[in-house]
Formats: sequence, structure tokens, C-alpha cells
Amino acid sequence: MAVGVGGFVHEMTQNRGSIRVRTRQWVYPIQVRMPLARGNVRVETALMHVQHDDADSSEVWGPLYTRLSGTWRVGGNGLLTLQTSLPTGGTARRKTGRSNSPPSTCAASSP
Repeated sequence: MAVGVGGFVHEMTQNRGSIRVRTRQWVYPIQVRMPLARGNVRVETALMHVQHDDADSSEVWGPLYTRLSGTWRVGGNGLLTLQTSLPTGGTARRKTGRSNSPPSTCAASSP
């Protein structure tokens, strides 16, 4: 089994009049590849966290997408490949800094 994990951060600061707005985005791609039944199965996903600081701070976090694929040899020269994408991007959670209520579900985009 092979596992790959990475990460990167984007940060941007803007001045909107007298208000300074800072946005940070963390993305953590994850890839797992494992042998299964004389073939290989691969799972690719990415987790993200976005933090927006201004007069009303907020955060969004959750999975961006999930892809499943598998490849198997069939006969002497054949190759069978299956792939699907799971719509996990809509399960991101949002938390607003000025509210005591629990986080609500909001949409996150898929690449």
C-alpha cells in the first residue's frame, strides 16, 4: 500500500476602505493506492480549510472531492479500469465567528 499526503497554504490580504480582510486557504491532498485482487485500487481526496478574517470572521472546512478508481489485468492483453467520483464537496461545514449557533452546511467547490 502506498499513501501520499501533502499540503499547501494560500493567504491573501486586501484593504477595503478602513477594513482589512485576510483570507487563508489550507488544502491537504490525500492519495492511497493499494493492491486488491490482482489489481490496484486508488482513492484520491482533498480536505480544505478556509478562514476569512474581517468584521465577521468565518471558516469553512471539509472534503473537496473523492475519486475512486481501480485497474485490473484481464486475460493476456486486456485491462479493465473503473472510475467514479463521489460528490463529497457539498458536505463542507461553515462556522461564523459572531454566532453561538452550531455550524451549518454549505457548498464547497470541486476542482
